[in-house]
Amino acid sequence: MRRLSPRSGGSRLARLAGGALLAGTLLAAAALSPPAAGAAGRPAATRAAGTTSVQVRKAVTAAFSTVFDLSDPALSPKLAAIQDGSSLKAAMAAALRSPLARRATGAKVLAVVQQSTSACRAALLPAPCAAVRYEILGKKGTVFLAGAKGYAVYQRPRWKVAKSTICALLSLESSGKAPAGC
Repeated sequence: MRRLSPRSGGSRLARLAGGALLAGTLLAAAALSPPAAGAAGRPAATRAAGTTSVQVRKAVTAAFSTVFDLSDPALSPKLAAIQDGSSLKAAMAAALRSPLARRATGAKVLAVVQQSTSACRAALLPAPCAAVRYEILGKKGTVFLAGAKGYAVYQRPRWKVAKSTICALLSLESSGKAPAGC
C-alpha cells in the first residue's frame, strides 16, 4: 500500500474531495429532476395522469392551499383535496379546532417533482405521485413551517395531498401519536 506524503496526498485528497462534492451535486440535481421520459416523451407519471408538468404543479398547489388554509373552517373541501380524506374526517375536524391550526392560512408550494412508478411504490403511494416541497403560511404570508416535504397523488380526476403527508403533520401536533384514520 502506497503511503501518501503531505505534498502529494494533499493535492490528491483535494481532488478526491472535489470529485465527491461534484458527485454529490450531480446526485442532488438528479434527485430533483423529473424521471426519464416515457414513450410519449413525457414522464410516465404525467402520461398516466394526462397532464403536463405545469398543470400538475398548478393542481398540486391548489390542493395544498385548500388543505392548509386552516383559517377557513370548511371541512368538506379539505377532505376532498386529501387522498382518502373521508378516513381523516375526525382528525381533521379536531385539527381545525386547534388554536395552532387557526394561524395557518395556506401553503406555498416550492417544488413538485413527479416520481416514477417504482419511487411511488417505495414511498407506499399509488402511482402517479409527486414529491412536494412546501411551506405552510401564517397570517400576512409569514412562513409558519418552512421546507416541509410531502407527497401528492393523482386520483382521477385530480391531484390530492397524500394521506401520509397529512398524517405526518397531524402526528406532530399530537406528540408523535398517529390520529384515527392514519
